[in-house]
Amino acid sequence: MKSTMLLLLLTLISAAHADISDTADCVRPIKPLKFTSNKEVDNFNNDVQTYQSCINTFISKHKDNIDRSTKAINKAIAEWNTFVNINNAKKDANTYSITGQTGANGGTKNNAGYSDPTTFSTNIKF
Repeated sequence: MKSTMLLLLLTLISAAHADISDTADCVRPIKPLKFTSNKEVDNFNNDVQTYQSCINTFISKHKDNIDRSTKAINKAIAEWNTFVNINNAKKDANTYSITGQTGANGGTKNNAGYSDPTTFSTNIKF
């Protein structure tokens, strides 16, 4: 079960990040040592704005992927915790016990910002 949940999370995260690159492929403008005309100043300013727009687009795409990944992680954690709660409600005193995902560092359930999705506590006893 532990390896299945880890594989699911890694698949979700990699799929969410598959559509963007790890580096911004933006062309950094080179400022001349000295501007010789207003047209050169205007061209440089346009290049700076284009570069800034490219960087902002890159950042925005990564933020969107972070949001999608966080939602996917939280959904997977909620799914696991639902499974745990249902099975623990049905448990017999001497049959089994499953521990839910609450975060590696004292985080709260269903909050990927405070949990380590790679550490699932399973305490299954038969």
